Amino acid sequence: MNAINTGRGPFDVLLSTTEDAFVTAGNCLEDSVGRIHALRGAFETLEQALGAEANARLRGQVETVSDHGERLRQDFESIHGASGNLRLLMAAVMTEVRTLNVIVKLIANVSINARIQGNSLLRPRPQIASFVETLASLSGEAEAVLSHANEAMSAAFAALAGIETAQADLANDLRRTTLPAIDSFTRIARRISGEQGKLRESSQLIDEQMRLVAADVSGLITALQVGDTLRQRLEQVHAALHLTGPMPPHKALSFGLAARLADGALGDCRAPIDDALGALEGLSQRGAGIMATAGFTSIGGAQVWGASGDDAFAVFQRGLDVTRQHFAAMQSGSGRVRAQIQVILDQETALQRIAQHLRMAGINAVIACAKLGEDGRSLRELAQWLRSITDDCDATMTRLTRALGEARDEVHRLGDDLIGRVDGDLGAFLALAQELGAEIGGLQRTLADASGQLDGAAAGLSQGLATAGAVLGAVRSRMIESAPAIALLHALSANLPPPDLGDDVALGYLEAIRARYTMASERQLHDALVNELGGLPDRTGEPLPPPPPVEVVAAQDDLADILF
Repeated sequence: MNAINTGRGPFDVLLSTTEDAFVTAGNCLEDSVGRIHALRGAFETLEQALGAEANARLRGQVETVSDHGERLRQDFESIHGASGNLRLLMAAVMTEVRTLNVIVKLIANVSINARIQGNSLLRPRPQIASFVETLASLSGEAEAVLSHANEAMSAAFAALAGIETAQADLANDLRRTTLPAIDSFTRIARRISGEQGKLRESSQLIDEQMRLVAADVSGLITALQVGDTLRQRLEQVHAALHLTGPMPPHKALSFGLAARLADGALGDCRAPIDDALGALEGLSQRGAGIMATAGFTSIGGAQVWGASGDDAFAVFQRGLDVTRQHFAAMQSGSGRVRAQIQVILDQETALQRIAQHLRMAGINAVIACAKLGEDGRSLRELAQWLRSITDDCDATMTRLTRALGEARDEVHRLGDDLIGRVDGDLGAFLALAQELGAEIGGLQRTLADASGQLDGAAAGLSQGLATAGAVLGAVRSRMIESAPAIALLHALSANLPPPDLGDDVALGYLEAIRARYTMASERQLHDALVNELGGLPDRTGEPLPPPPPVEVVAAQDDLADILF
């Protein structure tokens, strides 16, 4: 009995493995085929989502957004140029204001010297005293007026610095977010549009590969049917071992028949199992090829575009909100510059009045000093110098007025014309970008879904086919491991006394085991062993004639027997 158990053990393991392996392999195959078909469906969804109508709509939106984006770029450059021109004009205004500062200080110095010279006269004159007092009063008034102008100038430059800061921040934000978002939208849309040809090409390749998959699956299903054959034939091996008689000759008959049945079962099923393993490998490669083809367009993975359309548009919209804040700061700054320019212009009348009075006072002083002769010479020179200074003041005021007018016009162009227009263009662009962002967002969600299905199909297909291959590989390994057990059965049978086929126990055993056969190949093996032992005798003790030769059948014949 130990010998029987020794020979039976490997077949128990093989039978147990076979009973589960082919069911598992079949389930995995069914699931894998379903995933491949689902993958084809996902790709068809892509084709519909990116069809001719969607492509035309997307192209139109891309061109419109691109045109508006280019217009905004030009507007931003115009704003940059206008603010640069404004700074140059304001610098010219500053130069003239500084010249006025010098002139006013000179007038103040003349006033002090005139007072000193007037006080030193031996014969004071009322005209001279009036000139000195008038000069002091006008000098103080000029200093007060110019102080307001200087304050306005400082405020104007502070506002201009605010405009430039807002413009620099705007340029940075445009460079970091807004313009890259525009470029990203148009680039993605153009890429999607450009994938149309690849989609059609990939679709044709997938259709061709799906036909090959169908052929692979058909052959694999046929190959997997050998599992039922192997299981039934292993059961006959077990039956042969269980029906052994108590005597050594009976054991020899049992071991010999079991060994032959095992040899036949493993020999007939080895090739179909190898074919199934090869077909699984081919199907795995075919599935990988389909997934690679689906991903060939780069649309198969939406992650190549980074953030989704919704996220990208949210970032873009935040960038536009910041841009508008910068525009508001620039608009406010331009208003303050314009207000301060007006303050300086408002001082122009006062300065001109002061210059005119200074000139008249200087003329009167020259006349009065002429009457003093040599005694009034120094004071007369101061009065004549004062006239020259007022001439310089008039020229400076003329240049300042012209510079202020040009600066005022440039502020108007920057604030009302450029910034106002660009703000309106930005609103229109935002609406267009929203439409394009929504379109791209919808496409990317479709692509993300398809990508997810692709990833799921890839993982499931790879795992399912790998599992099927593993369980069939385990069956193949168990078949190899059973070879020593078959050799042991042959050895045990050869080392025991040959059976007597006339023995009632032997005849009963042979009849019982042959009645269990369901396949022609098993009956052939059984009858071949009986013929080698001399054939079955009839009940009179004479051997029965040998049965007619049985045609050798392949694994597909066994499948036909099962189906029949």
